[in-house]
Amino acid sequence: MAEEGRERVMPDAREITLTFEGGSARVDELQVTLRDIIQAFSDPESDVVEASRAQGLDVADIVGAGVRVEQQAAGFGVETVVIVLLLKKAADVLEHIADQVSDDIIYPRIKSALGADALGDKSEPTEIGGSEEK
Repeated sequence: MAEEGRERVMPDAREITLTFEGGSARVDELQVTLRDIIQAFSDPESDVVEASRAQGLDVADIVGAGVRVEQQAAGFGVETVVIVLLLKKAADVLEHIADQVSDDIIYPRIKSALGADALGDKSEPTEIGGSEEK
């Protein structure tokens, strides 16, 4: 399933890893909700695009991004949720853009769709992977 989203990804995208404490949402619920949010970036009339523009984000850097959700379980239940976004942007502003998309667009919509306790707080700093040549 995760590979599905990656097939449509821009070839020069960088991988952004966002790590959150687990919440009440199941991984499959998060996957579906995140796909819906990412798809909304391609609809110029969506509230996601309006919110992005209001934050000064260039929606073209986000359209077509792939998302996967992994769970890293320790014992029982989901302890950590890792969300990986693929964004097209220069490295010098990538972390800021990723944090903005996460904090202002994705995180509030997950909580709205799945409940306030669906996902815990960010538990690690944003991590940027890949190289500019990709």
